Amino acid sequence: MKKLIISTALAVTLGLNVNAQVVISNDFGKPVGSADDLNSDVNWSWNDDYHRPGLSNIYEDDYDYNDSFFYAGLSWYNNKSVNVFGLNAGYLKWNGFGGDFNWAFDVEFKALQDFNLSGNYSLGLWRTGSSMGMLTFALGPSYRIYKTDGDKTEGKVDIVADPRIVIRANKILVTLGTQLRFKELHFTKAYTDKPVFHFGLAYCF
Repeated sequence: MKKLIISTALAVTLGLNVNAQVVISNDFGKPVGSADDLNSDVNWSWNDDYHRPGLSNIYEDDYDYNDSFFYAGLSWYNNKSVNVFGLNAGYLKWNGFGGDFNWAFDVEFKALQDFNLSGNYSLGLWRTGSSMGMLTFALGPSYRIYKTDGDKTEGKVDIVADPRIVIRANKILVTLGTQLRFKELHFTKAYTDKPVFHFGLAYCF
């Protein structure tokens, strides 16, 4: 009886030992898969965004230079006889036509008021992602209201030319230029005022 029990215990122990070796061999002795199999199970599509054509230009200009833009702001004219301020508005286009409206006046609205409506053409000088520079030429009629020496008010129609440098930085527009006035629609020297320097600051839409 003792021999049977001992023989049975040895047989069970030997069987367990052999089975453990098989399990260890199956789990660690045989590779689970190759590197290609591992990569095939992973979705790497998110990485394709770095290689798609055209994404290198994702940082585009802040505005489209081919479209005209509107502006509105304030201006100051270096008139020797009286300080003249103004409101200016209009639209400009890179290498294209636009329009201007200006209303100039003295501080007390007594000596001078001038309403100017002009067409313009802008020639592009430089541009970056957030700034641009243009040379703008404007020409149009002006209705001028002023007081004479006898304290009377008169109104005249003139022609005004306005060449200026225009600098835009994001939404801010700065203008530096000169205003040439041809009085009463005459282009002779006798009817031409001296150039008046002006400075403008505006917001772009």
